[in-house]
Amino acid sequence: MPVRNARPEEYTVFRATTIDDAGRVVPVVRCNLLLAPFWCGPLPRHVQRQVRHAVEDDRVKWGFLHAGWWRIAIIVVPPLALFFLPSGLRLVWPAAGASAGMMRSLLIAPLMLATVWMLMPWIANDRQRRVIARAASQAGYCGSCGYSLAGAAENDGRRLCSECGASWNRGPPGDFF
Repeated sequence: MPVRNARPEEYTVFRATTIDDAGRVVPVVRCNLLLAPFWCGPLPRHVQRQVRHAVEDDRVKWGFLHAGWWRIAIIVVPPLALFFLPSGLRLVWPAAGASAGMMRSLLIAPLMLATVWMLMPWIANDRQRRVIARAASQAGYCGSCGYSLAGAAENDGRRLCSECGASWNRGPPGDFF
């Protein structure tokens, strides 16, 4: 289990970081987690596919329940409130039918939820970042810079990346959360 010795100032809002197996805070490798026809970052396409599947599996099992609902609430509720409140706060449906603001909210809510669901990987939480780094390292690439770990030096059962110095466990992942 890595030692969590990261200082709070090492976590930044605009830079996705994770913790390697030595307990150091390192940036997470860039990859395409959406079902888009392009790929980005240093990982080959087949590895990015493996990483995407690992993140999708985590989202279905744990990751979405872990922190996803709060993100959806923060992103979806304010615009819905802007559409709903101009019509006045109504606790019951009017006898003649719903107001225009309520109808707009009901029409836009599913679209916004679907959009947030598709954009979830771009706002991945810490657990999903660890899944990204672990899947890349299990495929033989550094989870921080994407450099190949083939022939990398080993220290204490960990492979050390010659490019960035991050260390990743060599064996099966097990429970690394």
